[in-house]
Amino acid sequence: MRLIASAIVMGALLSGCAFDHRKDFAYSLLFKSDGFENDKAFSAAVAARFPPGTPVSELRSFAAAAQGECWSKDPDGFVCEFATRGQYCTARLVRITATVEAGIIKSTGFMSGGLGC
Repeated sequence: MRLIASAIVMGALLSGCAFDHRKDFAYSLLFKSDGFENDKAFSAAVAARFPPGTPVSELRSFAAAAQGECWSKDPDGFVCEFATRGQYCTARLVRITATVEAGIIKSTGFMSGGLGC
């Protein structure tokens, strides 16, 4: 099976065809088949992307690039929130929380939810 997949990929590359399935692959890892967030996968991804010792400025930069919004929660807390999808009167949100000390992340957390009217 691996040989067949390798042959297909090599054939496509050698014939000048190109493909890029990174976004689909990442989406399938992070979201369930119903389109809602896989909280375990998101939590693991957040912990891996922003491990203890990461400057909080990296989380702030990530949020800015991903159209998120961040604020200080209290002296040792930091929160970034992202609207992942929406339509009239409803939105899905994900939130990354971080415990920080002197501008360095000590721990992170993740939660997802929605808003509606």
